Amino acid sequence: MNKLLLLLLLPVCSFAQEEDEYKKHDTFTLTITQDNVFGFYPSFGGSIPFNRKWNFTYYSVFWTNFSYSINGINNWLEAGVGLSYVRKRFAFNPSIGTTHGGVLSGAKEGKLLEGIVPSVLLSYNGDKLETDFSGAWYKSVRNYDNKANDSFWGCANVGLKITPKISFGFHVENNIRTNIPNLFKQDILSIEGFNVLGGYLKFVARDRYIFKFTGAKNISRSNEIYSHDFYRLEVVTPLF
Repeated sequence: MNKLLLLLLLPVCSFAQEEDEYKKHDTFTLTITQDNVFGFYPSFGGSIPFNRKWNFTYYSVFWTNFSYSINGINNWLEAGVGLSYVRKRFAFNPSIGTTHGGVLSGAKEGKLLEGIVPSVLLSYNGDKLETDFSGAWYKSVRNYDNKANDSFWGCANVGLKITPKISFGFHVENNIRTNIPNLFKQDILSIEGFNVLGGYLKFVARDRYIFKFTGAKNISRSNEIYSHDFYRLEVVTPLF
């Protein structure tokens, strides 16, 4: 199976609302993303509030890249649930996801619950500064023909707001295979995967709709699969 299938995760783009502006109602958001690593992938996410600070959250990712399917069908699917804590300008959201298909397990046909995805998101949204960090471990729970593929994905953004609606900043992202011998003794830039450094430009309309472009360079020395350039466009549309 193509090595590209080892390294997948939903890029998380989120920011915290101030506590006094927090609205006690359900949310449901569509995010459309395309980049030159993972391809085109729409996703949905939502939240159901327990109280002013805590929310039940859920998400799904529809991976449409042909490389993540099996013979053009049995497309890879990801879905999960979590809890979010919002305190003024800070948000914390751990979650647990599941994957279905054959990307993590190495199966030759689509399998139900082939992998799990524990993940976490931390974000801060200030008047002038915005930051977020997200990380996840894609862990196979099935292993076919000894072809299971596990990987870690991490992403961080630190940005400045030119205005409340325009911001730019620094972007770093990596995705590396984890089920390899002597993982922690190896140079991260030489492990199968990618490591990118670059920046982003973001526009926000009506404090709800996000248009974000990211451009970066892949500095990994294990670069037989991925381009030396990295580019991504995200469009976030809250439906309610």
